[in-house]
Amino acid sequence: MRRLNKKQDSEILRSCVEYFKTKRNHQAGKEALLKLGERNELMKFHVELEKWDEALLLSENDPDLRSVMLIPYAEYHAKNNNFEEA
Repeated sequence: MRRLNKKQDSEILRSCVEYFKTKRNHQAGKEALLKLGERNELMKFHVELEKWDEALLLSENDPDLRSVMLIPYAEYHAKNNNFEEA
């Protein structure tokens, strides 16, 4: 994956991300999405793997990305009985 070119191998990189999702390999998936430059997909990836610190950091200065994260983040807290956080 690290040797792939963003322009020529974007579909292969996306396949890698899907594979990393199934294996719950956050670091490798994050690396592939950063290489692709897909911040919105990166946010969805963080949310799906419940990497909330990463999601919060990514959404700090981007209201659109924050909106992708907020409801799943609240649901996560509610599911874990953290109702004040939710």
